[in-house]
Amino acid sequence: MAQQKKPSGLLRAFLTNHWGGAIFVFGFIHLVVGGYMVALTELPKKFGVETTGSIVEKKAVKVSRKSVAYRIIYRFEDRNGRIHEGETPVGQTFFRNSHDGDEIKAAYLSFMPSVHYIEGGASSGIGTLILLSGIGITLVSLFLLMLEHRKVRDGDEDNLLGIAKSS
Repeated sequence: MAQQKKPSGLLRAFLTNHWGGAIFVFGFIHLVVGGYMVALTELPKKFGVETTGSIVEKKAVKVSRKSVAYRIIYRFEDRNGRIHEGETPVGQTFFRNSHDGDEIKAAYLSFMPSVHYIEGGASSGIGTLILLSGIGITLVSLFLLMLEHRKVRDGDEDNLLGIAKSS
């Protein structure tokens, strides 16, 4: 019977260190989701087609007894003549200084007008936070995996599954 080849190096550490592997997958998912969210907010600002839109309506929605969320409903036209409407949260200063019918700057991706940026729109920063946490989690998991790899390589019996050094 042919002897089955054992995985070596970092792959072996990944397979033996279940916590490190799980943390790595969790961190990688954070990287993908955070990167996607950041791309959706930053791409129209940097590479979008600039246009002008207008404020259709302003809303001050009471969230709690002392808190109010400021939102505007906007409308802009893309270069194909299609009108896009939407609603976005805005800051209190922008809300107070703007009026229904005011012109606002907008930018959208030419191949996907649904991905757009509206001047004065409040960015939540959640995408950046998810991206940075994904980077941190992934680095920590790689560190754990490298430690486990060293233990397996050196034949240390203290590794997670007690795997002895292979000959």
